[in-house]
Amino acid sequence: MSHPDAIWYYVDAQGQQQGPVTSPIIAGQFRLGRLTATSLVWREGLATWVALDDVRGELGIAKVSPIAATPPVAPVTPPTAPSALDPISADQSTPAPMQGAVGDIDRQDIVYAGFLRRWAALFIDSIILSVVFYALSMVFGMAAVFGSAGLDVMSPDTGSAALNSMLGMLYLFYFLMAGTYYSLLESSSNQATVGKMALGIKVTDRHGQRLSFAHALGRWAAASISYLTFYIGFFLAGWTERKQALHDFVAGTLVVDRWAFTDQPEKQQRQLHGCAVAFLVVIALLIVISVIGIVAAIAIPAYEGYVQRM
Repeated sequence: MSHPDAIWYYVDAQGQQQGPVTSPIIAGQFRLGRLTATSLVWREGLATWVALDDVRGELGIAKVSPIAATPPVAPVTPPTAPSALDPISADQSTPAPMQGAVGDIDRQDIVYAGFLRRWAALFIDSIILSVVFYALSMVFGMAAVFGSAGLDVMSPDTGSAALNSMLGMLYLFYFLMAGTYYSLLESSSNQATVGKMALGIKVTDRHGQRLSFAHALGRWAAASISYLTFYIGFFLAGWTERKQALHDFVAGTLVVDRWAFTDQPEKQQRQLHGCAVAFLVVIALLIVISVIGIVAAIAIPAYEGYVQRM
């Protein structure tokens, strides 16, 4: 029986381990003649590496000859101690777990981060970026004022051009700061910004792997599409199957609980996270206070006018 969703590894003609890949990829390599019936393959659940011919059914490969036959080359054991990232053990018999890919990783029990958790995380990150941005803006603004104090009074046109230039530089600085913030933190070992860490979620690629800096930067840039759709792209995270926003589909990423794609999936938060609840309570209180303030601003003058007419 074919298992298209299984994660596989294989040894190429040069004796190098390749993967993780899905079974259709291995089948394609076989049809192109890059793998043969005796090429070594492995997936989680197999005790050792096996010949491709022994698992044809799982890979969906019929009993046909490939385009070309290349003698298989057994994987070469490195002279140093085997890494935890290498599923081939020192004696080439029992594969060792690969971080984030094989071993005890449960790829079925995944808690995806819903809209509310993601929105709360975005709110926290926005506050952090705003505080830093406005603090630095004040510093730059004061430096500009003191720097121009000894100069002659500028004409209105010159002053307007200087102000527009400064605003343009500040906006550019904000985008560079935000892009660096999201890209560095989401490609870090935590795989999360400060807001996401507070909400107990992280960003992965579609296979549950950590993002590279370039991938994280591309995801941040793709978020502009969600903004351009009047935020509809963000709301997709509320009803898509894997809670993906529009930019997640474009970048091929997932936002999941921080314990997802680990060997401890039971620690995943399956209910609304405590920080998200606290955030919603604060937002609700702010809304109530705002409504009370608006009502008071209308009612108090009206009441005072009524008293004066009495």
